[in-house]
Amino acid sequence: AKGLIDVGDGRPPVVLNGVQHTIHPPEHLDAWPDNDRRTRLVLILDGIEPDRVVRSLQAYLSIPPVVTEPGHTHAG
Repeated sequence: AKGLIDVGDGRPPVVLNGVQHTIHPPEHLDAWPDNDRRTRLVLILDGIEPDRVVRSLQAYLSIPPVVTEPGHTHAG
């Protein structure tokens, strides 16, 4: 898992990194790397249906699904 997380209130993002069972401490950046202020997550899944993860995140965040390419959805 890798992610650049918008924590809101105009604050810089937090970087998340994890590999298998190891999750590294979040890194608080001093500034956004570019003008795109959206949260971005990359998850590599083995044995888990991607749609289950997406639906879980959407339910947790109360975000409607966004279709980005045929057959794939992600939280907007």
